Amino acid sequence: MVLRGQDQTRGGLLARGLIGAVLLACVTQAPAMSVDLGVFDSGVDDSGAALGIGEADAHYTVWFEDMTGKAEPALTRKPQPGWAPASGNRWDTVPTPGIDGRVGAGLFTYQTTFDMPAQADPTTASIVGQWAAAGDNANTGQDSVLSTVVRLNGVDMGSGGASGVLTDFSIDSGFVAGENILQFLIELGPAGAGVIDTGLLVDISEASVSVVPLPAAVWLFGAAAIGLGIVGGRGSGARETPATSSA
Repeated sequence: MVLRGQDQTRGGLLARGLIGAVLLACVTQAPAMSVDLGVFDSGVDDSGAALGIGEADAHYTVWFEDMTGKAEPALTRKPQPGWAPASGNRWDTVPTPGIDGRVGAGLFTYQTTFDMPAQADPTTASIVGQWAAAGDNANTGQDSVLSTVVRLNGVDMGSGGASGVLTDFSIDSGFVAGENILQFLIELGPAGAGVIDTGLLVDISEASVSVVPLPAAVWLFGAAAIGLGIVGGRGSGARETPATSSA
């Protein structure tokens, strides 16, 4: 004869197994969704609208290779003739004493940062867009851009083109959890070239990553805990009924 306690114990184990299997399947099949990484174009405000000329860009900082102290916010500027036109954004430049946008030879680094969302898989992240680096000799008009580099979290991801010309770029690796640092490096020269008119234009067409929605996962795990607790309580409370003999 099957005792009542043994029957409840077996039923509890079966229920636990079924609940676990169902919840595991639900979590495994939870659909991921694509979310925006929040990487801004150059020369726009928080809503993505173009800033006025000469305004500070809150999303991009810039510094010179031998600059001491912290980086300065980049300033928006008008493009020189021959530079790619801005479309809904602005060219950024170096805030220099006197005439902004005119500098000497050297390496200039523009930087923007963005945070990887929680529950995101950094290996699914990508950024696609165009960028242009400009550096024209203010006296001769000669192209003074020696080299350009796109860098993500300290790793080079590609280079740009001639002064003022938009170049496509695409990044699909090198992303990390937490803060990510995207940099655009512009080397101007040669040394002694005199005053150089410079700027940076960044146009992001897509920046996204796949995320598994947290609320669904939390609800499922919570349901699992409650379900297992109820079943466990019923099973642990059961006791075998002693067999009695009839005299």
